[in-house]
Amino acid sequence: MPGTINKSILKSFLSIFLLIVLSLLFADKTYAASLSLLPSPSTVSVGDIISERVSVNTEGQSINTANASIQFPTDMVEVVSITKSSSVFTLWVEEPSFSNNTGQITFDGGVPNPGFNGQSGNLVTITFRAKKQGTASIIFTDGAVRANDGMGTDILNGKFGSTILIGVPKEIEVPSVTETPKVTKTETVAPVESFNPNVVVVGNQNVIIFDGKETISDLDYYTIQIDDNPSFKVNKDELNNGELYLPVQSPGSHALSIVAFSKKGNYVESTSTFISPAISIPVISLSSEQITSGESVIVYGKTDYPGKQVNVVLESGGKELGRYTQTTKDDGSFSVITDKIKTTGSVSIWAETVLSDSIKSQPSEKLYLKVNETPAMKITFSIVYPIVAAISVIVLLLILIFILYSGWHKFFSLKKRIENESKQTIVDIHKAMLLLKDELNDQLSSLEKVKADRKLNEKEEAIFTEIEKNVDGIEDFIEKKLKKMM
Repeated sequence: MPGTINKSILKSFLSIFLLIVLSLLFADKTYAASLSLLPSPSTVSVGDIISERVSVNTEGQSINTANASIQFPTDMVEVVSITKSSSVFTLWVEEPSFSNNTGQITFDGGVPNPGFNGQSGNLVTITFRAKKQGTASIIFTDGAVRANDGMGTDILNGKFGSTILIGVPKEIEVPSVTETPKVTKTETVAPVESFNPNVVVVGNQNVIIFDGKETISDLDYYTIQIDDNPSFKVNKDELNNGELYLPVQSPGSHALSIVAFSKKGNYVESTSTFISPAISIPVISLSSEQITSGESVIVYGKTDYPGKQVNVVLESGGKELGRYTQTTKDDGSFSVITDKIKTTGSVSIWAETVLSDSIKSQPSEKLYLKVNETPAMKITFSIVYPIVAAISVIVLLLILIFILYSGWHKFFSLKKRIENESKQTIVDIHKAMLLLKDELNDQLSSLEKVKADRKLNEKEEAIFTEIEKNVDGIEDFIEKKLKKMM
C-alpha cells in the first residue's frame, strides 16, 4: 500500500513538472498583433483638417493580410480623403473606402511573401475635417491581422481607436482699444483678412508660393504645420523669391496650416490640403550579371533625392542575404559593394529610397545575379555526387536484404512453432482419448459385474452393448484421426 501511494505521488509530480516545462518551452510561441489609429488623442478646432494613420504592430510576427472596419461620428467629423499611397500593403482585396452617411471606413489589403514585420506599419491614412465642437471617438468595429504562416492565422489581439478633441473655431486676435489709436505715418493697423498661399509641385517636392498678399502688414514670420506633425517656423527673409520648399511627404493628400504673424503679434491663418507626389523609385545596375561564389558585386544606383538614405537588398530562395544602407551623393547617385556572396544560383537585388521611417519609395525593379560554383566546388561535386549516389544505393540494398531476411526468419520461426504446437496438441488429444477409453472400460466392467449378479433390463442391456461396441472401435478411430491431422 505505501508503495502504491508513493508511485501515485511520483506520477502526479512528474505530470505537473512536464506541464511546467512545456509551458516554458512554448511560452515564446504566442504572437499577438494590434491595430491603432494614430495620433491619439488629438486637439483641433472646428473646420481644421487632421490626418489619422491606421498602424499595425505585428509584435515580431510576419503578416501578409489585414482588414478593418472603422466607425466615426458623422455629426462631429467627416472624411475628406483616404489614401493607401504610403501603405506597407501592395495588394488590395477591398480598396480603402468610406461613407460620410454611415460613418464607416473599410479596407482589406495584403503584401506578398515574405510579408511585413514591424512595429509601426502604415496601412491607410484617413484625413478628417472637424465639424462640431466636442469629442469624436473613432473606433474599430471589426478587424483581423493574419500571419504569414501558410494557414492565415488571425493574430489580432488589440484594437486601439482615436479620440479627437474639437474646440471652438480659431479667431483672429484683434487688439482691443477703448479709444482711437494714434496712428503715425510709419504705423498701419493690420488688416485681418484670410490669405491662401498656393502649393505647387516642383520635381518631386511640394512648394508653397507666397504672392505677398498675406493681408497683414509688418509681416515677421510664418508657422507651418503639415498633418499632425509639429509646426515649424519660417522667417520672412528665409523665403527664396517668395517660395518655400516643403519637406518631402508620403504620397497622397495632406493637411496644411499656415499662420502669418506680424511683429505686433497679429496673425492670419490659412488651412488647405495638398497632394504630395509619389516618391520616385531608384534605378539600379550591377557591375556584372554573374559572379563566382565567394565574390562580391557592386550595385550602382541613381535617385532624385540627394543626401537621402537608400536600402539595397539581396535575396535568394525567399530569404534575405543582405541589406545595405547608403546615403546618396549630391547628384542623388550611390554605389554599394556587397559582402562576399557564398550561395550559388540566382540572387535578386532591389533598392528603395528611405526619406523617413514612414516615407519610403516602392521597391525598384529587381535585377538578377547569377552566382556560379567555383572550379573546386565543381570538381568536388563531380566526385562526391557519384560516391554519395553509390553509397545511397548500397544502403538501400542492404536495408532491403535485411528486411527480406528478417521476414524469412520470422516466417520459418512461426511455421516451426506452429508445427511443434500441432504435434503437442496431437499428443494431448491422443492421451485424452486413451483416458476416455479407460473410462469406458471401467464403466463396462461395472456393468459386467451387475450382469453377473442379475439379469440386465432392456435399457441397461442396450447401454452395455453400445459401450462394448465403442470400446472395441475407439482405438482404430483414434489412430485414423491422428494420421489425418499429421
